[in-house]
Amino acid sequence: MSTPPTVAVNARFVTQDLTGVQRYAHEVVSRLAQSGGMRVLLLVPPGEIVELSPGEQTPLRPDTRWWGMAGHRWEQTRLRSLFGRSGAKVLLSPGGWGPLTVRAQLPVIYDIHPLLHPEYFARDYVRMARLSTPILVRVSRRLVAISGRVRDQLVEHLRVDPSRVDIVPPAVGPPFTGRTLHDIDTRSSNHCLFVGGDKAQKNLAFVAGFWPEVHRLLGLELWVTERAVPSRVMDDLGELPGVVRLRDPSDEELVEAYAGALCLLWPSIAEGFGIPLLEAMAVGTPFLSSDVGAARELAVLPEQVLPLEPDSWVRQLKSWRYQDLGELRRRGAERARKATWERSADGLASALRPLL
Repeated sequence: MSTPPTVAVNARFVTQDLTGVQRYAHEVVSRLAQSGGMRVLLLVPPGEIVELSPGEQTPLRPDTRWWGMAGHRWEQTRLRSLFGRSGAKVLLSPGGWGPLTVRAQLPVIYDIHPLLHPEYFARDYVRMARLSTPILVRVSRRLVAISGRVRDQLVEHLRVDPSRVDIVPPAVGPPFTGRTLHDIDTRSSNHCLFVGGDKAQKNLAFVAGFWPEVHRLLGLELWVTERAVPSRVMDDLGELPGVVRLRDPSDEELVEAYAGALCLLWPSIAEGFGIPLLEAMAVGTPFLSSDVGAARELAVLPEQVLPLEPDSWVRQLKSWRYQDLGELRRRGAERARKATWERSADGLASALRPLL
């Protein structure tokens, strides 16, 4: 029996909170040893090498010492020697960043927003991104982008050869895919959901501008999720009527918030993909989105992707409020539930094999 190829993984993500990037990394890396037929070695700060057994989940080891710029310094200094010690031929960097001196590397690129929309990021982070991103995408033998839009941005803004880029989109799984769809035709749908209200680029101010009219005409509440860390962005809500704030909801709580919603509102300024779009669809809830990330690819109907003009959003909400959306809900759920993490892991394994 031949020995499976060994892949080293830049596992700084295991020390971080579980948000979109980290969820992607955990889900696909956990499946590489099984579906990808590879020996997976996690390189964990500050200097540990952990072999991941087939079927084993990547560990969760929150450690603020490796967040932010300190974590980036670890990647550029100690990670290279740890990679050498691992004996692996390829370094997978699924957290969006990687060492600039390792050519035998496959980084996953989620977006290049610090270059295109620097106003949403801290100055030090933007400075680092402007220096590091062009080098990382140039020295790495191949790249993974999470959507066609991200690949196109790499080609347009950083002159990356598109033949060097594999597209491996994120997916959705339990508990979102476990929510029953039998109640689709009887859901009350008395609110709309906005996910990520504490982040400026999600554009909560846009919805806040027209929500008093929607609440007055349609009686809909606006449910807004936010992180526990205080954010000035949430001040945009002011004293708006009919607003419910959900602080750090669990996945199970988020499932029910999606399921009870008329739709997910996603007027984002910048997205690499937009995992909440998939989550909402998997639960059986349609979305209204700006033309960002994978929204156009995921939409069941063209009218789900709108320009950032308040009148068009209010008009669509009026239409949906009194429509039977059962067929739209079912078609969206069917499309989303085909996007499995196993499929994503298979795509990542295929991107790795040429390097092995």
